[in-house]
Order: sequence, then C-alpha cells, then structure tokens
Amino acid sequence: MDRQVFVSMKKCVLVSIGVLLLASHPLAASEDEETVQGPKLAIPERLIGLGELVEGQVVESHIELRNEGTEPLEIQQVTSSCLCATATAPAPIPPGATGQLTVTLDTNLQVGKGSTEVWFTTNDPEIQRTKVVVTAEIKNLLSVEPQKLRWHTVQHEGDGVLEVEVTATDGESFPLLEARSSDPAVRVEFQPIGEATRRDDGLEVAPRWVLRAVLADDVGVGPFAGRITMKTGHSRQTSKVIPFSGQIQPRVFLTPLDATFGEIPITDGPARSSRYWVRSYTTELVEVEEVSTTVEGIEVELETQAPGRAYRFVLRFEESLPEGPFEGRLVVRTSDAHQSEIEVPLTGTIVHSEPTSQIQE
Repeated sequence: MDRQVFVSMKKCVLVSIGVLLLASHPLAASEDEETVQGPKLAIPERLIGLGELVEGQVVESHIELRNEGTEPLEIQQVTSSCLCATATAPAPIPPGATGQLTVTLDTNLQVGKGSTEVWFTTNDPEIQRTKVVVTAEIKNLLSVEPQKLRWHTVQHEGDGVLEVEVTATDGESFPLLEARSSDPAVRVEFQPIGEATRRDDGLEVAPRWVLRAVLADDVGVGPFAGRITMKTGHSRQTSKVIPFSGQIQPRVFLTPLDATFGEIPITDGPARSSRYWVRSYTTELVEVEEVSTTVEGIEVELETQAPGRAYRFVLRFEESLPEGPFEGRLVVRTSDAHQSEIEVPLTGTIVHSEPTSQIQE
C-alpha cells in the first residue's frame, strides 16, 4: 500500500474518534439543553382582560404561574395597586407544575375603563419581584345623584335628612328591593318618583327612585363614615353602593380640653393660667352659668365675649395653695338642656418661690 494513502487513512480514523469523544463529553451539550437549577417562574399571560362588567359585580380571575425549575417556586408578598382588588398566592409550586394566582375584583364604586396591577415577590433568583395586570371596563346602569352623602351638623339639632335620586340609565323600570346602612345611626327609606307600576310578581317598579338617609338625633360627637348598599331587581345591575361621611359638632365646646398644668410657680402674688374658651354651636343661645373647680385656692375669672355664644376664663392659683401636687375637677355649667355640664380633670404641682425682691437682695 502506498505510504501516503496509509497516512491519510490513519488521520481520518483519528479525527473520527476525536469527534465522537468530543460529542460524548458534557461540555459539548448546548446551553438550551441544560436543566435550570433552582425555581424558575414562567407566566404565560401577564395581561388579563375581563372585558365589560357591570358595577356591583365581584369577579374572580385566575392567572397561571409555571415552575420550570428544579426546586419549589414560592409566591409571596402579594399586593394590589387598587383597594378594589385582592389577590391570593398559590401554595409553593413543585418543579414542572403550575399554580394559580387568584385576583378578586370588586366593581362597587368603580366606573369606566381601568386596570389594576398585582405585584408579588418570588424565590426565583432571576425574577425576585414582578407583576401582572388585570383590565376591565365597568358600566354603570344605575345613576345616583349626589354620588356621596355628607353631613356636618350639631348634636341633637334634629334629624339630618339627605336625599339621593336613583335612576336607571337605560330607562328600565326596576324594583328597589332593599337599602341598608353600615352604620345604625343612619336610617334609610325609599319610594318611587312619580307613578309606579307592579310586575306580575307584585313588586313595585319604576325607572326613578328617591332614597332618604336619616341621621339619628343622638349620634355621637366626632367624625363618622360608612356606606348604603342597595339591592335592586334591575335585569343587569342588582346592587349599588353610596358612600357617606360626616362630622358631628358638640353643642358646647371647651378649648383647650385639658387642665393638666405640671409645675406652677407662685412668687409675687397669684399665678394665672392661659385663657380658656367656651363656645356654643347650637341654633339657640347657650349661656355659661358658672365655671368652678373642686380645688380650694383655685379661683375662676370669667368674661362674656358674645352672650350665648362665646365666653372665656382664666384660672387663678392663690398664694394660699399649699406647695405640692393637687388633683380635682374643672366644671363648666351651661343653660343647654342636652349638655348642661362639661367636666375635665384638674391636676398640677404648686411650687412656692422667693419673691423677686428678696432674691435680688
């Protein structure tokens, strides 16, 4: 055999063996064929469109989450960009399995086109925090005017009645089945506007209704808030929510509403407090009849600023007060039948000091 041909055949055999060895070596495997180590999140669909909804509906959507890794995938710290949506994370997702992120959308008080972002964290080192988006267009078929109720009144000044007109925007005559307040201090009643008819089932139907919200006379002083939930027999919108809030003023108000003084130095004559004011917010005039204390040696200097409306006074701490702490009550008596007395704790510590003239000597 020719020596050159033999050498060529030998080279071919060696090259072939080398190629086979290289192909069988792990380093030759492509990156695409390698298995991902650890948890690996995949979200087939990040944008979830719920289409057209009607206000009052509560809708659930389920978003698929896949684990394409080798260890369990954990979904944590789920939050929403809107109070109208809540989201629930799935249990840890095993390798190769899928889980569902459940998003619940409450369309009450939500009208028009909008979107909600749902954010969450994961133990996937490459996607530690991410989001999905839920979109919807919410139609309102029951119009209310005004859209919210607000009271600002004085306690015991009579029932505060506010009215709301409810109209079907599509012209449908419907029964108003129920209207409930979340606050027992607000009573709700309703009736049709104009002539109503009755359905075969006996329910009264009309395209327009008036709803009256009646605030109790004895509601407590301070802010309050809640909602009225209506249930209807409208063919497409069966509920409607009306928010309400308010502020109840006291009939007679003392400022500052505090008589805690700490140390009170008494040197050259009696010491005096800062000014107190007593104001009336009622329709009728309210007189301040007396301001007194239960601590002997603390007197009151009362002045009338506007009869029946505004009074001011100061407390005078006499030199006869013994040194040390004292405790008692400050009492304001008025002519108001509902708030005839205001009482606050009165405390402090008397400190007797040398007169200025003696100190200078």
